[in-house]
Amino acid sequence: MATMGDTQIRVVFCLCLALISIGFALADDDCLLHCPTRPGPFGQPERDRDCVLRCLQSEGLPQSPPPSQGRIDSKPAPASTLRFSAAWNATAAFQKQRLVVEQLVNAIPNEVFKAWVSRHVVFDRMSRGPTDWRAGIRPGVLVLYDPFGDLNPNAQVSVLTFELGKALWFARINPGAREERPPLVLEFEALFRRHQSSIQAMQFASWHGENLGDLTDRDLQSSFAYACRAALFNLEPPSPAPAGYSPEDWKRIVRDWRGAQADVKRYLAKVLGE
Repeated sequence: MATMGDTQIRVVFCLCLALISIGFALADDDCLLHCPTRPGPFGQPERDRDCVLRCLQSEGLPQSPPPSQGRIDSKPAPASTLRFSAAWNATAAFQKQRLVVEQLVNAIPNEVFKAWVSRHVVFDRMSRGPTDWRAGIRPGVLVLYDPFGDLNPNAQVSVLTFELGKALWFARINPGAREERPPLVLEFEALFRRHQSSIQAMQFASWHGENLGDLTDRDLQSSFAYACRAALFNLEPPSPAPAGYSPEDWKRIVRDWRGAQADVKRYLAKVLGE
C-alpha cells in the first residue's frame, strides 16, 4: 500500500509531466511520435521525458527573459518619438534641424532616460539675437537658442544631456519652488555632501573631447545635471587635472570618482523609476 509520502511524490511528478505535456502542441509532432511511451505512476501511458525535452529544445522555444537588475540602463518598451513645439515647423530648415536633435538625443547611451525624455520633454527653439545662451529649461520644455547650432555635434550632445538632466530635476526631484526641499532633494544633498569635490569635477569630464568646463552654472540642480551626464556616459575623471586643482586634491577626487559615480547611478535609477 502506498504511503501518504508516496502519493504526494506521485502528485508532484504528475504535475511536472502535465507541464511538459503543454509543450507537445508547440513541438514538432513528428519528433514526438518517435518518443517511446511507458506506463505512468497511475497506469496511464507517458512519453519518455528526456525525449520530449529534446524535441522541445530542437524547436528553439523562447526562454524566459532574465529578471531586471534595476539598473538605469535596463531597456523598457521602445520609446515614442520626441515632441517638438510648432516653432520647429516654421521652415524646411527647422524641420531638418529636428532630425539633428533626434540624432543628438539618440546618442545618449541610456534607453530609460531617453524614454523619459520622449514622454515628458517638449523641445522648443527661440531666436534672441546676440546671446551666449545655447539652451534653457522651463517646466517640461527644453529651449534651444541659435548659438546651440554653432557647436560641434559632440559638444551639442554634452550640452543637451546637461540640460535634460536639469529638466529631470525640475520634473521629478524638485517640481515646486526652488527653495522647497522635498525628500529627493534632501537625498541628493546628502549624496552631494559625501562626494562634493568629485561631483563638481564631473563638469570637466570629457566625452569625445568635449566637456562643460565653460559653463558657469553652480546651483544644486546644475551639480545634479553634471553628475547625471557623467553617470549616463560612464565618464572617466579628466587627465590631466583641470586648472585650479592641486595634485593632492585631484588624487582624492580620482580615488572617490567611481564611488561617487555609483551613488549617482543608484540615485538616478530611483528617480527614473518612481
